[in-house]
Amino acid sequence: MKDKSRIPGPTAIRLFAIVWFLAQSSCLLSSLAVAQTEQPISYIGHGAFFDSKGNEIPVTQAFVAKAQAWYRKDFLSGASEVTKREFAGFEERLFHGVEMTGQTRLVAQQRSLEWLFFRSTKHAEDDRTLGKLRALQYALTWRLPEEGDQKSAEKHEPFHLDPNLAKKLASAEFSPDRGVHILSATMNLGQAYINECMAARVPIPPTIGVLDPAGVAGWKSQGFIPTGDQFIVNSPAEVRTFKSASPAGMC
Repeated sequence: MKDKSRIPGPTAIRLFAIVWFLAQSSCLLSSLAVAQTEQPISYIGHGAFFDSKGNEIPVTQAFVAKAQAWYRKDFLSGASEVTKREFAGFEERLFHGVEMTGQTRLVAQQRSLEWLFFRSTKHAEDDRTLGKLRALQYALTWRLPEEGDQKSAEKHEPFHLDPNLAKKLASAEFSPDRGVHILSATMNLGQAYINECMAARVPIPPTIGVLDPAGVAGWKSQGFIPTGDQFIVNSPAEVRTFKSASPAGMC
């Protein structure tokens, strides 16, 4: 006999769908099935990290260390013996001659994680996890408290990396991505920005007021998020989606 108390009701299903969509909306969907609720970072957005219940996570050194340990174990679990040996050598060379304490060590460990990620067959098409790694990498450019709540973990000042480690990370030997090219930022605005995006084959959505029930000739409304369920409360928030066929992509 099934335990009906464990079957989610319509409200719970709707809330789950909303959270799931927000986690997807910043990038193309990955074909990799990952149990997100098991990860230390369920989803990211607007420079913040969230757990599986939608709570914003204070970004501290303790949190980063915990997240790194989880992803390290996950990446190594699917690695071949050859990759594990190469990884051990990579870390030995990376850590050699540099004092690895506090946030400096976290920065070095982050580079190790990226090295593993780009050699993982399990995560070959996992753009979501790569996004989380990039978000952690960015967070580490700011001085993080060892522990604390959200207020104490807010970014205040840049973190200045040990010069020896900074030099290592900038060298080709310790590049993690096997030649993956990260596009540079743009300083263009307005129509010049749109033209640059079009030249780079980035889908250009219609203006937000153009609606289409199918979400292809305009925006499709996915409904409103109850104000009490938002981390910025008491403000109306409607989720709209747009899907482009040429070039392929979504917003």
